[in-house]
Amino acid sequence: MTRCIFSVINSRDEWDQFVDLNFYSGSIREILFWRQNIVSLKPVAILREISDFKVFTDASDGAAAGFVANSDYIMHKQWLKHEAIKSSTWRELKAIELSIDSFKHLLSNSLVSFFTDNQNAVGIIQKGSKVPELQTLALSIFSICVSFNISLHPEWIPREDNEKADALSRIVDIDDWGISFEFFNFIDRLWGLHTVDTTNTKKIFSTGFWSENEKVAHPELRLLLHNLPTTVTDARAKSTVDKYSGGFKRFAKWTEKYREITCILPCLIESAFYSIRWAHNLAGVKNPCDSDLISSIVESARRTLSRPIKKKEPVTPDIMIKLFARYNTSNSTLKDLRLLTICSLAYTGFLRFNELCNIKAKHISFCDGYIDIFVERAKQIVIEKATMFS
Repeated sequence: MTRCIFSVINSRDEWDQFVDLNFYSGSIREILFWRQNIVSLKPVAILREISDFKVFTDASDGAAAGFVANSDYIMHKQWLKHEAIKSSTWRELKAIELSIDSFKHLLSNSLVSFFTDNQNAVGIIQKGSKVPELQTLALSIFSICVSFNISLHPEWIPREDNEKADALSRIVDIDDWGISFEFFNFIDRLWGLHTVDTTNTKKIFSTGFWSENEKVAHPELRLLLHNLPTTVTDARAKSTVDKYSGGFKRFAKWTEKYREITCILPCLIESAFYSIRWAHNLAGVKNPCDSDLISSIVESARRTLSRPIKKKEPVTPDIMIKLFARYNTSNSTLKDLRLLTICSLAYTGFLRFNELCNIKAKHISFCDGYIDIFVERAKQIVIEKATMFS
């Protein structure tokens, strides 16, 4: 949940350089998020406690499923059409969210282990994601856990150990009914036009080519024109239509308020570009995105925002001496000594932060005059097997 802040920190040229966050709206949102939610975080025990519940989840192309081990609690949901074409990671995260939401009263005030066979889902729950729709699901899971005092520990398991959840996710719910587009249009003709549109593309179909529809008097032609908006939107997948429609609505809202839009990710620039082009093409009007100038601006933004992270100067012995002089004093707190220990281990052992985080209590052995630390994997050290630091 601190990806934008971490990206800003990595963009600095110097270790102690200050950054003006007014230019990084994503970082501000993350800080506000933690300001609101950090008081809700539960303390984490040094030693892992035994879970009160074990929940297994899985998602197939057709449905999501989950169950609580050693109980009769089962969650099952048939995917809608636009959900079925989502990525496997989205479906797995959604299955976890649905399971937590379904079992939240049972799991309240408990330590829960969640088992899934998707490694990406585990990482996103623990660290968040740059993909907006995946980050939204991660925040939803976090909110449910906070509201019901659930301590969640997601764990990856091989697919062969998740057979029951996999079998449940492949059950077809024959009572999950829907209607076809043909029958929907028949109801429209029978009782009049519907007044609710989930994709809300009415503005697109009231300008340009579509503004001439009211002049058509022939009833059969009017009926064909009435069905034409649905036909042209079906040229794209439902998820694509929702994405482009949302992007165009944000653009239209901006043009009404004349407010500046700040994008820090290349994908947001590209999403806005394709959304505007899609909406103008549907309306049958001149597309401003066909301009060579606009294409150059998009390409420039993509290159500018995608520039590689600037590498800082390596940590030197002088920097380590300054750290010891600052934190290794009689007034140092346990937190200060912990920070100093982490920096010392990283410097002397050529370890990255994620490698330090993987060191557990069972990996540390106190010997006479020294400490042994077992490191299973280290990227900066060429080893064939695990390494022991002393």
